[in-house]
Amino acid sequence: MKRFTVLTVIAVVGLVIVVSTAGCSSNITPSTSQMTTYDSGNFTIQRPSDWKNTTTDDLSTNSAYFAPEGKDVSVFVSSPKDVKTTLHSWTSAHNTTFEQLQKYSTKTYVEKGDTTLAGNPAYKIVYTEHAGSGDSKVTEIWTVHEGKVYDIMYKADLKLYDTYADTAQKMIDSFQIK
Repeated sequence: MKRFTVLTVIAVVGLVIVVSTAGCSSNITPSTSQMTTYDSGNFTIQRPSDWKNTTTDDLSTNSAYFAPEGKDVSVFVSSPKDVKTTLHSWTSAHNTTFEQLQKYSTKTYVEKGDTTLAGNPAYKIVYTEHAGSGDSKVTEIWTVHEGKVYDIMYKADLKLYDTYADTAQKMIDSFQIK
């Protein structure tokens, strides 16, 4: 009887461990670093400190590109300098262009609709695309604040998209307009 009880306890403990850790590996954020603040002068965003950072501040746009080393994953933030528009106008033009491009490429909407970004009304699209380098999934969110466009794009290889989605969402949620 004792032998049966010990084996039962071992089996139950093993089952609890297996069930409690099932699926955890797909939700683990691959970045092991702390988040750090990037300040463009026009906006701030939190990013993993171990992601490389490339910035562009030329005559036409203020942008920042963040990516983990060696992965086909990125978060790109841009703000065209000379554009003065409304959210409705920008969204309409963007969607018209996307739909035209869709005729000649392999981009497919997953979802689209209203959202918020940095406390402002915003628009979000999620789509997949097939390119020579492979399949990707993209989330793009934009808002217009005081006539100026702020656009964040999270793009990843289709196989890596869900793995890095939590990190990208934390970055998007941390975005602030100055």
